[in-house]
Amino acid sequence: MLALHFVDESVIDPAAGTSAGDHLSVLVLAAVIVGLAVVYPSLPAAARALLGFVLVPLAAMSAAMHAMDARWNGAGGADFTGLLLIPSAAAFVVAAVLALLSRPPAGSWPWRIGRWALTAIVGLAMILFVSVPIAIGVAQTRKPGQSIPDSAFSTPHQTVTLHTGDGLDLSGWYIPSKNRAAIVVVQGGGGDRRGSRRHAAMLARNGYGVLLYDARGRGESQGSPNAAGWTWQADVDAALDFLSKRKDVDPNRIGGLGISTGADVLLEAAAKDPRLKAVVLDGSTARSLGDVRHLSRSDEITGLPYWAVTYGTIAVLDQSLPGKPLIDLAHELAPKPALFIASNELVEPTVAPKYAAAYGKPGALWRVDAGHTKGLAEHPQEYEQKVIAFFDNALR
Repeated sequence: MLALHFVDESVIDPAAGTSAGDHLSVLVLAAVIVGLAVVYPSLPAAARALLGFVLVPLAAMSAAMHAMDARWNGAGGADFTGLLLIPSAAAFVVAAVLALLSRPPAGSWPWRIGRWALTAIVGLAMILFVSVPIAIGVAQTRKPGQSIPDSAFSTPHQTVTLHTGDGLDLSGWYIPSKNRAAIVVVQGGGGDRRGSRRHAAMLARNGYGVLLYDARGRGESQGSPNAAGWTWQADVDAALDFLSKRKDVDPNRIGGLGISTGADVLLEAAAKDPRLKAVVLDGSTARSLGDVRHLSRSDEITGLPYWAVTYGTIAVLDQSLPGKPLIDLAHELAPKPALFIASNELVEPTVAPKYAAAYGKPGALWRVDAGHTKGLAEHPQEYEQKVIAFFDNALR
């Protein structure tokens, strides 16, 4: 059923704007699962049990994402085979338990106790470093979009559609500029354009044109979702194309504000695209193993195996790869004006100073005592003052 579902969502009912060619890696994964099913009865008991730590999160989290889609948008297409993964996940759990119980009995009580203790330790390690990161990878590439009513944004705006170079339509909102400058706001990986409304309203009341849009696969936009942002550069290109052609916008006065994953994406875009004149990067963390290597030593030791599995899952399910490490992009960004905003959560206190140091301009880092990307919500006056002063100076 798991292999059938992957074929269903890749070939029969692919994400809007995509085709089977965009999901060849998923078809390969389906073929591997079929192969495992063929050889499964002949595998050692331990191997059959360990497979459960891979197959259960694949099936269970895929089912959860399709249940979410059915709740938000009504069941249809691949949701039906996705929901059938619920009993499949349960069957994988039962099969793993039966595999453990089928092992030859231990000869003595000390050996039995030792074997079950070792089983518990290996099981815990597999959950932490295999099952959980696989589940995270599935969620980041399978979380569904949902319809967004125009009334969800109270600031006066226009509803617009962006067209990417790879053929996708992205849904967005645009607030016309009053000062000839405009800001593209790039959302975080877990949400859609609604998560950027507070930032957009702040910029708009200070005269800036503001474009906020749903990243591919999120909200009402076409494409496959990727919460790590690996495929979002084409989305930013489309946003800059839109702003560069606006009559109310001076093309030499376009900036960007990225939130969480959006900050990572804008860092790369600003380092490469001359149309983006200045950026505020709120909440950059890590998006590749190259970034994980810049964490504190303790976080790096545990983080490398965890994120290797997570990023590997994303790469297979979304047929994509991350760009350059953020610290390298920060170095390439200079001397373009940039403001790095770091909260006191996640890995930001460790990596943000390194990114700002690689960027090399004094005063480029603002440490805000707030939760991840919550600087505006928790310190509205100070946040607005700093960000608006930055853009006023950089986009004169």
